[in-house]
Amino acid sequence: MARNDSNKEQLVDRGLLTLLTDMMSSGRTDEQLVAMETVLCLSFSAACVPRIREQCRAGLNTIRRIIESSDVTVDASLRASMEALEFNLESRTAESLLSMRPFSARYLKTEQFNLSDSEEEQDGEEGQEEASGEEICVSTGTAKKSIETNAEEIKSKSKNATSHVMISYHQATSSDLAIWLRDRLQEAEISVWLDCDSMQGSTLESMALAVESASVVLICLSRGYKESNSCRMEAEYATRRGKRILTLQAENRYVPDGWLGILVGTQLLLDFTKPDAWPVSFLKLINSLRLANDSSLITPAPAAPPPSPPP
Repeated sequence: MARNDSNKEQLVDRGLLTLLTDMMSSGRTDEQLVAMETVLCLSFSAACVPRIREQCRAGLNTIRRIIESSDVTVDASLRASMEALEFNLESRTAESLLSMRPFSARYLKTEQFNLSDSEEEQDGEEGQEEASGEEICVSTGTAKKSIETNAEEIKSKSKNATSHVMISYHQATSSDLAIWLRDRLQEAEISVWLDCDSMQGSTLESMALAVESASVVLICLSRGYKESNSCRMEAEYATRRGKRILTLQAENRYVPDGWLGILVGTQLLLDFTKPDAWPVSFLKLINSLRLANDSSLITPAPAAPPPSPPP
């Protein structure tokens, strides 16, 4: 119930935070994990944030002591939930929403990841853009730019040597598609960030740095993506950072709703619901990636689709 945004304030009004605080202080890892995941879910509502700070203070302090204790082996999920919750509690204050500095600039001391002022300004200038106002029809034998030509233009127009295409997806529902996309993009010599390849250290830090360094973020839409706290954090952070977002329909008959429907808006959805049609859809994606980096029209040239995914 807490995943539905319309329920969040009602649940808090009915005293859910008291129960969750008791669960966090119970000493049972299973209860603490459920409580933290639920509080994290509630923290996506800005109206709930001050009440979480006030009513869950004791429980959150208990979790912090567990995480900071060198004598206790801390569950990785518990640590990740605490990091994500602290990020949400800060980012959903009015001051933070008006001035959304890079996550790395606030939490990390590794200088190589910090963005300069000019880069921060550039990130916020254009905001989220649609790949194209009309669907780009590409199929075998159709006169369009080749994958290799478009990929070369995408790479040459990148001003940041560490920039990449980030694939944001729900592991349980879209991992096959995400891996297939990674392989095809790498074959086209486009730098790709995928969590299973690039996650190091803190999950939240890795996600934030991946978003900050991305030139384009691909979101694989599914019901599981919409219900995932981690996916929501990635998508919303990419939006706040003004990243270009391309949306891929990964689940048949799923219509984005709730927060995900608001984020997607009227964007063109690239259809990746049928694996046997992925190669043709990939050609459309390559063209959309080029448009996301350069608004000029695509010059016609012959194109051939990449190989189909294994059966």
